[in-house]
Order: sequence, then structure tokens, then C-alpha cells
Amino acid sequence: MRFSGRYLGFNQLHRRMRFILFLISIFLLGSFTYGKYLTQNSTSITALHASDPFITSSEFIYTNDVLNISQIFQLLETSEDNGTILNNNSLIFDLETSRWNVSQLECNITDISFTNSIKTIEDNSQNSYVLYQNRDVLGVQIDLPVRTKIYKIWIYGEVLNQEDDSIDLQINGYNSANHFPNSTVYGEKIALNMSSEENWYLHEFSTPLELPKGNYSLLLNGFGTELEGYYRWYYNDVDPHYSELYSWRHENQWYKTQGAPFLYKLEQQIVDDFYPSELNMSADINGKNHTIEDTTEKNTGNLHITEGFFPNTTKLSIFLKNNLSDTLKVNLSYLLRLTNHFTSVGNIIIKLNSNNEWHLYPEFNRLFDNYSVIFEYPRSWSDLSLFRKNGNETEWQNVTHQIYITNEFVTIPNNTITPDTKWNISVTSPLIDLPLDPPNPEYEPGQVLQFSVLSPNSYGNFTFILVNSTGAKISQKIKQNLPEELIYFSYSISLDVQKDVWRGFIFWNNATDGGVQVFSFKIIISEKIVIFPNFSPSNTNYIRINPVQISLLLGIILFAIGIILTSFIGILKKKNKNGTYKQEIKSKAIDLLNLKDLIVIAKDSGLNVYEEHYSGRKIDPALISGFLDAIRAFGIEMTGDRQNTQLFSLEYKNSTVLMSEFKSFRLILILKEKPSSYFLDRITALSHEIEKNYGDKLRTISHNNNAFFGIHELIKKNLGTSFLLPLKINTTKNLNLNPLEKELLSKSKRFMKENNLDYFFVSFLVFEEEINAKHVEAIFSLIEKKIFSQWIGTEAPTFRAGRKCR
Repeated sequence: MRFSGRYLGFNQLHRRMRFILFLISIFLLGSFTYGKYLTQNSTSITALHASDPFITSSEFIYTNDVLNISQIFQLLETSEDNGTILNNNSLIFDLETSRWNVSQLECNITDISFTNSIKTIEDNSQNSYVLYQNRDVLGVQIDLPVRTKIYKIWIYGEVLNQEDDSIDLQINGYNSANHFPNSTVYGEKIALNMSSEENWYLHEFSTPLELPKGNYSLLLNGFGTELEGYYRWYYNDVDPHYSELYSWRHENQWYKTQGAPFLYKLEQQIVDDFYPSELNMSADINGKNHTIEDTTEKNTGNLHITEGFFPNTTKLSIFLKNNLSDTLKVNLSYLLRLTNHFTSVGNIIIKLNSNNEWHLYPEFNRLFDNYSVIFEYPRSWSDLSLFRKNGNETEWQNVTHQIYITNEFVTIPNNTITPDTKWNISVTSPLIDLPLDPPNPEYEPGQVLQFSVLSPNSYGNFTFILVNSTGAKISQKIKQNLPEELIYFSYSISLDVQKDVWRGFIFWNNATDGGVQVFSFKIIISEKIVIFPNFSPSNTNYIRINPVQISLLLGIILFAIGIILTSFIGILKKKNKNGTYKQEIKSKAIDLLNLKDLIVIAKDSGLNVYEEHYSGRKIDPALISGFLDAIRAFGIEMTGDRQNTQLFSLEYKNSTVLMSEFKSFRLILILKEKPSSYFLDRITALSHEIEKNYGDKLRTISHNNNAFFGIHELIKKNLGTSFLLPLKINTTKNLNLNPLEKELLSKSKRFMKENNLDYFFVSFLVFEEEINAKHVEAIFSLIEKKIFSQWIGTEAPTFRAGRKCR
């Protein structure tokens, strides 16, 4: 427990009083040296404070009671393109700038087909087999996932010894049961075309061979002839592209190998009919895939994008993809709609007794042949006019009749928007009423002008302009407002102003409305009060003080008196609080020093589960528990029901016995004297924590066990019993201790040295007749700082030296 509070002493009070008197002296000195006459020929303009959170950066021009405020308006431009694409698989739109959002994209796809392509099955040579007299056939598997038309075949090899042998390249069937070629031949046989150079060799069908989906065998066939030459065909058994393919060689019988295909390529064309979903067909739009949806017919599909997206590019690229071939070709028709929110400069002109005038000066940047602009048309606006001026024209052309106004929106259609054109949109709106609480009709130099105005039911800006009788601007302020917020303005009138009539203009505006209020007041100059009338009038240094200065002086004096009274009251409160705190510290120490025994008993089983003894002798807990049960049955004093914990108190043989009756246990404490209310509150808190941590175990315990040692820490935490335990001294290096803590630390070291002990009790440190709250506080602080901690030794003492506490 630590106490670090401070109270205001008389030295501090004297320093405050001296500071206040110093301020008063400075004020009087400035007043007395002010001069014979006040300067009356200068104008004061209040500066706008940059730190004011309501000051905005709005640009405006004030002239002749009219406020012209720059505005930024938002408009929406839309552009549309449509057309057809034939025999292609991509679309690229030139957007010119990256400002556009795609709001809709529709593509109707027909005639899905594939063009010829060369498909490489294997092209990495790692090893080879030679076709010769004893190995008369070599072959490799062909896997066609869809109906395919084959135009050409390339194989990679060389002739080692050229002879006039009859060798054919042919496509046979495939036995899926044993993964060998069968005898069925598809299409024509092509005579081997190969020379002595290691290379790719082309073999072309005179009529393209169309094969349905399935597996086939590509054979280099010399079977049935007396081969005299040697013909090498390379294969890849290390890292093939298609490791599932089989290859074969015939040496009086067939031998097969999987994962070592011979090198070959096919020029082919996919000729099947598909739904887009069978091809996993999609549109890649700037890196993001969008699914092509099926229709009721094969080879057709649709792309619908109605959720807008922002491509952030000048080129919108659309590529059609599939999982079969990159030679996809389609015919399609498309519709692309783009939108973009852009801003336009403009202004609002607000003046008394006249409608507000609004002007927008947008710039249009056309894209595609169908381009239009839309903007919101507030209900308060009226008399809309649209003017345009082309090229070098000097006159504005009124084209209002060409626009459309529907559902509070204005649309400037495609045919109205011509290139290289300037635009002017003009509208009016009525003045908004601004309820004003006007200021006083008259003010003197040095006084503060104050007034308030109620804002409309919308967000906006107030602009306050203060002008003199000639119309010259004296001050300006801008404040933002919440809907229906009362806005306050103030202005400190300079001491050197002349008699005059000033006017204040309160302008308000947002993006759709505006209003204005005006008020006027007089600047009056009161007669001066002569402070020293005995001075000669010929003396130019006699002193005159304005009544405003006297008011300020009286205000400062009253303020000083208030501070002095507040300081005295603070002293009294601090002293009272300090006395209460000291009493609490003293009560806590007395309660702990009075504590003799603490016992926890399970209610249902009656077993004693935990006990601590602080007086040097143990008692029979079963005897105490039975005794309390007996007298409780006849009725004893109930100390109170504290948060659902019943506390019973009994005076017995110069001791006070407390029993806390809780849900699953009884907490029994034996003290020398009756404890304080603070101690009773801590017992209640301890009971709640025991229930929270051990309630379930206490309800089910059937014999003594060691599951409740942790209650010791709960007791230390809630009752502060570290104060009673044998303590040891830990290291004290680099610790910031106050003088009293250092004194107690030194005393405990001296006690242990004189008595040859490794421990000490707190009671050995308190030798005065009465408990000293400061000493107790310092001991608790040393325990909290872990300089004093519990001593655990082989011969821990079983007693605590007691003392009388008053």
C-alpha cells in the first residue's frame, strides 16, 4: 500500500498571492502610463486563428454586401460503346484516361470454334531407340481429349545407315486393357521422311485425319520387312511433359514403358461442339477472370457484368480463355457502359432581399460516340439554364431546351455536347431563414460583441463579415455547423475605435442552399474618469482611465480573492482527507496485529481445509467450529449481510470470534479485539475469492488434502497478512527509497544482526506506545517493492511477539 498525495502548504499559497499581486501591479502600471488621450484614428481587424477547428479554407469575395463563394460541384459523366467482333478472341477498348469505372459489360458470343494449332507432346531429347532388323516397330501413345482433326505429324530423329527400307509412319488403335497398340489403322500410312541429320521431320496427311475423343498409337512401322538400315527416334525418360503416356518397341514381342514418350508434335484442330462450361471458358479482364455463361445451344455463351469495377487503366483488355487450346475464335456483339464522377468549379452569390444565384462551369471530355452528363437537381433549385459557347464564339448560346429534368436529375444528352465547348449552368434558389439572436444595439471600445445564430437542418458553413459605416471589412470568420446547431460568434472591439455604426453580415451556405442575415449596432465613446483631479490641466502627463479599465481591474481583484478562498478550502479538504487516510492506515495495522487465528472449514463435510495461526499457539479447529454451530442455533449477534456473505460475531474469553458463512464454506477468524468496518469489508472480499477459486472443490471434498494451499495467497492479497509473516530483506541496489523507508530498512538489518536471525517481524520495528501511520505506510511500501518478503526457513518460528496497540 502506497500513499503519494500532497497538500497545498502556506508557502505555496504565499507564492500564488505574490504572483496575483504582481499581475495587478503590471495592470496598474500600464494604466497610469497610458497617456493623456486615447488614440482615436486607427482601425482594428481581428486576425483569424489558424488553430480554430471551425476555420475552413473556403474561398470567397465580399463586395458591397454581396458574398461570392467558390464552390465545387460533382457531376456524373457516362459513355457507351457497342459493336461486333468477328473471328477473334479478344477485345481492347481505348479509354484515353484511367478515370473511368465500368458499370456494365454485355457480350453475346456465338460460333465458338478453334483454328489449327501445333501441339508439342514432347520436345526434350534425353535418350533414343534405334529401329533395325531385330527391333522393327517403335511407338508412342496419342491422347485426344476431344474430337480432333490431325493435319501433320513431326518426329525427332535421324538415320544412322540409309538403306532402301520400307518404313511407314501410321496411326493405329489402342488397347486400353493392356496399354498396347492394336492392329486397326486410321487414315493413310505415310512413308518415313528422315535423313542423317538429327532434327524434326514433317509427315503430312494428304487428307486431314479426323479422330473422335480417345487414345491412339503413333507407330514407326518396319514390321514384315528385312530392315537393312538403322533409324533412331529420340525419347525423354527424365522430365517428360506428359508422364502418363506409354511408349513401345517390338522385338519379336511388344515391350512397353510408361513415362518415356518419343518426341513428336501434331498440327491439329479441335472440331467438337461445346458449351462454354465444358471448356471452363472465361473472360480475362485486366487480370481478373469472369465466367462465360452457357446458353441453350452449344458453341454460344454470354458474359454479364453489372457490378461496377474500376480497371484503373487507359486500356480495357478482354481476352477469352479456355482449358483446351489458345486458338479459340468467336463471333460476338458487345455493350460497354462507363461512368465517372468528376468535379466542376462554380460559385454561389448570396445577397440581401434576392434569390441566390448558382453557376457551374464544367469541362466535358467526350469518349465514344454516345456520351452524356448527369447531375443532381435539388428541390430548392429553380430557373435552370444551360449555355454553351463553341470555339471562338463570343455569345453564349442557350440550349436549355435540349436537356432533360427527371427525378431530381438533369441530363445533358449526347447530341447537345459538342467538342471544344465552354459551358455555363445557371440556377437560382430562395434564401434560407437564419434565426438570429442579435447583439446589443450599442458597444463601447474594449467590449466584446457576442451573438448567436441557429443553423438550418443540414451541414454547412457560416461566414461572418463585420464592416464599418464606409463598408470597409473589419473582421471575418468562418465556422462549420452541424444540423440545427446554435453557433456563437464574438469579436473584441479595439480600444482605439471611433464613434461609428457597424454592420454584421451572417452568410450561410452548403452545396445546395444559402442564406443571409444582417444586424447593425453603434460604437459609442463614454466620458473619461479623472483619477487624480488635483493635477494641473497644463500638465500633459495627468492620468485618465477609461471605465472599461476600471471594470477589468475590479475583475482581476475579484479573481485573486477567488483563488485565495479556493486555496484555503483546498487546504482544509486536503487536511481532512489526510487525517482520514492516516486513520485507515492505523486501523488496518491494528486489525492485523489483533489477528490470532484464521480457519477455513468446508460446510457440507465439516472438514478443516486450511488454517493459519499468528499468535504462537494452535487451537482445535473442530472445537471452535462445533462451538460456533451450537451457539448459532440459539441466535447470536449478526454483524451484517455483506454482499450475500453472512458475518456472525461472538465475544468469548477476551477474544472476538468472527464467522463468515458463505455458499460452500465457513471462514473463522479469532482476534484479540473487535475489528474495524474496513477489516469486515476485506473479509467479505476474501470470501468471494475463495468461493470463486475453490467453491467446486469445497463442495466435493471428502477427506483432508493439499489442494487448498493457494488460499494463503488470497489471504495475503485481501488482508495484507504479509505484515504479520516472518520477513527477510532482499537486495536494495538501485532502489529509490524515501528517508523513512531507509530508516526502517536499517533498523531491520540491525535487529537481525544483534539477534543472529535471518528474519524479523514487523512488530519488532514498531516500538512507540501508539501505532504510527507513517511507519505502517512505509512498511507496506517496502513489502510492495519486494524489499521485504516472506521468509521461509527450516526452523520457521511458531510464534509472533505481540504488543499492546491503542
